[in-house]
Amino acid sequence: MTSIVKLACAAVAAAGIVWSAAASAGVITINFPQDVTPGTLVSHGNASADGFQISPSAEYSLVAPGSGGHGIITSGLGWDSQGPVNPGYLGPMKLSTASLYVGYNGSPFSVMNLTFVSTGLDAAFEVMSSNGGVYKVPHMTGTSDVSFSGAGWTDIDWLIFGYFDAGVPTVGLQSMVIDPVDEPAAIALFAAGLLALFGLRRAGASRFVRSGV
Repeated sequence: MTSIVKLACAAVAAAGIVWSAAASAGVITINFPQDVTPGTLVSHGNASADGFQISPSAEYSLVAPGSGGHGIITSGLGWDSQGPVNPGYLGPMKLSTASLYVGYNGSPFSVMNLTFVSTGLDAAFEVMSSNGGVYKVPHMTGTSDVSFSGAGWTDIDWLIFGYFDAGVPTVGLQSMVIDPVDEPAAIALFAAGLLALFGLRRAGASRFVRSGV
């Protein structure tokens, strides 16, 4: 029976490893503006980037390096309150006058790093998560890389960015490093591990009966 117990323990450990590996679909780095689809330079609708939803409360702008005008971010994904509101805005709320929602179609994800960009007109620039995480971006001109960890930024449903804008995209994002959780694959593989464990237990029981012990 000792060998069977060892095999069962190994199966449990393997199932745990499978679950851990499957729980992550792999770290994704989203680069702005090049990863946004459709590539419309200015839009009052929603877009996507590597499977993530991008939804401005009013308008977003895709700024390629060297194409930004006076007072506009040098490059990246910017947003502002200029023009009509986005009727399909996906966020549960707005932050300040201009907001941007990022979601993964209802599936959880974790934020690892964000690269912010600003022209200096960034009053009340902040980001909030569905788990209550709040980060107030310090006043700056240029870019800033910020790493995230902890419960407020892990297994979240959405992010909302906001600031008091001047009618043009004076702040934005240049990149996001995100770890999405692929729940269906994780559950399927974990179930496979449990089935393997069940098979080992049945095989062990059969040998136990045949041996007459």
